[in-house]
Amino acid sequence: MNARVGLHTRYADNPRWLTEGIATYFETPDLRSKTGWQTVGRPNPLRIGQFVDYARSRRKADSLLSLISTDQRFQDQKTILDAYAESWAFSYFLIKTRRRGYEKYLKLIADRKPLVWATPEERLKTFQSVFGDDLTLLDQQFLKYMREISH
Repeated sequence: MNARVGLHTRYADNPRWLTEGIATYFETPDLRSKTGWQTVGRPNPLRIGQFVDYARSRRKADSLLSLISTDQRFQDQKTILDAYAESWAFSYFLIKTRRRGYEKYLKLIADRKPLVWATPEERLKTFQSVFGDDLTLLDQQFLKYMREISH
């Protein structure tokens, strides 16, 4: 019997962009609401602003490649804020435009075994098994979508 309750397995190799992207997706509380959660899933103005600033100097598909395949950008003070912003933006984009694929990817990540770490190549392969091999095209669609919602 599988007693898993969460979206991912504790102590497994959960990509940081995914876990932080989900977390920041839920961080847009509605302070006028009694529950504070009616605005979950709406564009986050703070994250959009940070991402728009970052997008001006970002290195196209290389940015997605590094985000998907390693957690390195979350470990560097110079890049951590941009990594959070891009994680939110990319998660938002995938949830809104490729929801079934996002759910399938979450399931693949949730099925990972604790204390087993994937190589950057394995992380990329897992991602591409759901979203396809063409990161350049995905990146173009991602940036176009973010431009549309940020205006």
